Amino acid sequence: PEQSYEASLKTLDDGVAIAWYDKSADGTLVAKLGVWDFDGRTRWVRALATRARNPVLARYADDLFCAWIAAGPDGREAVWGDSFKKINEEPSPMRLGPASQRTWNLNATASDFRTAVVVYDAASRTKAEELFLADVTPFGNQLRQLTADDEAPSKYPSLSGTTLQARTWVDKRDGNEEVYLTIGSRR
Repeated sequence: PEQSYEASLKTLDDGVAIAWYDKSADGTLVAKLGVWDFDGRTRWVRALATRARNPVLARYADDLFCAWIAAGPDGREAVWGDSFKKINEEPSPMRLGPASQRTWNLNATASDFRTAVVVYDAASRTKAEELFLADVTPFGNQLRQLTADDEAPSKYPSLSGTTLQARTWVDKRDGNEEVYLTIGSRR
C-alpha cells in the first residue's frame, strides 16, 4: 500500500539488487534494499532505516554498497552507508556526513577494493547547498567539501569512477544554472 520512489538498480552475477524508499499514508519514509533472481523470485528484502530516503547502490566485486539519507539519533539529517553481501544481513550503517532536509541527490560508485565514493549536496553547514564527497574504506570514511561556500547553490551531483573520477553538477555561481564537469583523481 506504500508509494515507492527513487529506485537504484545494480545487476549481480546471478540476479539484481534494488534500493528504494517507501512512503506510507502517514508520511513515514522507509529506505529498503532487496535482491531478486533474474526470474523475478525475491531472495530477500529488508528495511535499511525508517525516516530514511533516497538510497543509492554501488557494486564491489560481489558485494554491494548502499548509501541513504536518514535522521540520526539526534534527529538531524545525515548520509549513512553500509556494505552488504548478496545475502540478507542486518545493516550496521556508518554516518558518512551531515545532510539537510533539502538533500535529495546521492550518487555512489565503488571499486573492487571495497572502497566506495558517495557525492551529495547539502546545506547543513554552508550558506547554500554545496557538494560533499565521502570516501568510504574498510578503515573508515573521510568527508570533504568539494565546492566553495559561496552562497550559490551547487546541486544534483553525478559521478563515475573511483580512482580516476568524473563529476558533474549544476551550479549557480555565475548567475545562472550551468553544468560543471571535473575529471581527475578523487584526491
